[in-house]
Amino acid sequence: IANVGGGGLAVTLAAVVTARDLVVQDIAADSPSGDFGRGISVWGGASATVTRAIVERTHNQAVIAAEPGTVLTLEDAVVRDTAEHPSTGDDGQGVWVDLRASAVLNRVAFERNGLEAINCRGVSTVTLSDVVVRDTRAHPRNRDGGFGLVADDCRADITRSTFEGNREAGVVYQHSSGTIEDLVVRNTLAQEASGEWGRGLNVQQSSDVTVTRGAFV
Repeated sequence: IANVGGGGLAVTLAAVVTARDLVVQDIAADSPSGDFGRGISVWGGASATVTRAIVERTHNQAVIAAEPGTVLTLEDAVVRDTAEHPSTGDDGQGVWVDLRASAVLNRVAFERNGLEAINCRGVSTVTLSDVVVRDTRAHPRNRDGGFGLVADDCRADITRSTFEGNREAGVVYQHSSGTIEDLVVRNTLAQEASGEWGRGLNVQQSSDVTVTRGAFV
């Protein structure tokens, strides 16, 4: 799926899709609004299992799962070079999970996405296993962000995963919970605008996180 506008693969209204050996690339945002342009969108209680995939050079969010009952499983995949909103410079996330949706990410590499490689919010859940997240970009105008993962009112469980070369913080939990096992966070850069922070793991605002075997270097 390539060189189309608005979106690549959309799964909704309780549909069930299984996709293998999928390439989604060069998805343009809508004109003139600059919205959409996502690679894979799953919402409305739908279920999608995507295996052996490349999602690259999309807009706003490369992959999104939203709304109650929605389940996304992404395995053996690369998500990279997601572009921000062309007008505001916002977004650019690799995966966005929201509004009570659930996502499982197994053996996925996130490279050079914008603001946050993975964002989970809205009482959703995300599970990461053998995931690599690297080189997330800051906001092009505000020069903040560049996080590896942000869990905000979310359950986020992380196993055997590496976050490297991200900005401000590799992993952030706020109003969230989760378990972390066998985590490596390294070479986190300071905020581009202020030169502050550069934390490996940041847990705040009544979050409850258990960490077993973590290396922060």
